[in-house]
Amino acid sequence: MIISNDDILKITKRFADDFLEGLNRDVERLSFAPKRIFYTGMGGSGVCGEVLKDILSTNGIPVYTNHGYGYFDGEFRDRDLHLFSSYSGNTEETLSAFEEAGDLKNRYVISSGGKLTELAQKAEVPILQQKEGYQPRLIFPYTLGLVLNMLRYLEKHDYDKNIITDKLRLILENDSLNKKSEILANAIKDKLVVLYSSFNIHGVTLRFSAQLNENSKLFVHSAFFSECNHNEILSIKHLAKLPSSVIFIKSKYDNDRIKLRMSIIEKMLKENGVDVNNVEIKSDNFTEEVISLIFFLDLLSVRTAIKCDVAAGDIEEIENLKKELAKK
Repeated sequence: MIISNDDILKITKRFADDFLEGLNRDVERLSFAPKRIFYTGMGGSGVCGEVLKDILSTNGIPVYTNHGYGYFDGEFRDRDLHLFSSYSGNTEETLSAFEEAGDLKNRYVISSGGKLTELAQKAEVPILQQKEGYQPRLIFPYTLGLVLNMLRYLEKHDYDKNIITDKLRLILENDSLNKKSEILANAIKDKLVVLYSSFNIHGVTLRFSAQLNENSKLFVHSAFFSECNHNEILSIKHLAKLPSSVIFIKSKYDNDRIKLRMSIIEKMLKENGVDVNNVEIKSDNFTEEVISLIFFLDLLSVRTAIKCDVAAGDIEEIENLKKELAKK
């Protein structure tokens, strides 16, 4: 059954409540501070690792993400943390990686059930239990809350979880942001969407790209500053020939040189007739900014689906692919 756009929007608007529920869940919490985190997952389950990489980057904890069948090569250490995330518990790439990883210390599974949960229970690996009945991308705020809860992240950095969730709820009531969302949804509907941001918030951009793919059924290209200035800049005139729209996702915590580069490229794009818009959310700290941006952009992806007259909850092609793979 396809979930209606109204229901997808209702679930998306519960972002703050789901995030807080994950933060408040009674989970097995880490008894040590990890030196490195290795995060395996695909699609809606895997993007949480990319966002975690953004959030933890300011604290010097590297997060390595795996979106494939194998596992990381190299030597592992006692204070490495290994996270395997599959909402259904049956994602074949994640199952393969879990089995290939073998009997590593400090493994955690993030799932609602399926074979991954069975393997974890057999190996006595702790499970961060997800709620059932969601499409994988829609459980994201709850999953992020669970992981930050397990890491004791907010309390270690003296962040008040209620202040963060209250500010998320205010996004729904902000007339300026709602108007901005309406403008952006009209600008990008039925277009090739190009997303630019710093690598500082690459997880935010990857999440939005996937949300536009799944909810809005739009083709999206994303690139990051300043790497894109060394190659992609030469394709601006070609981009101007396409039915495209560019969105710069900006962070007040970006390097000043990155901000300068963005302003120059934005001007170049406009001079070549490319439609350009910006997204930026006011925040008190980087963690709050990352989570607020994701919420605003999640809402935008559903509103864009409505503008495009497509069913955000229709994931037929993904289900058909799984059926074909199951035959082999």
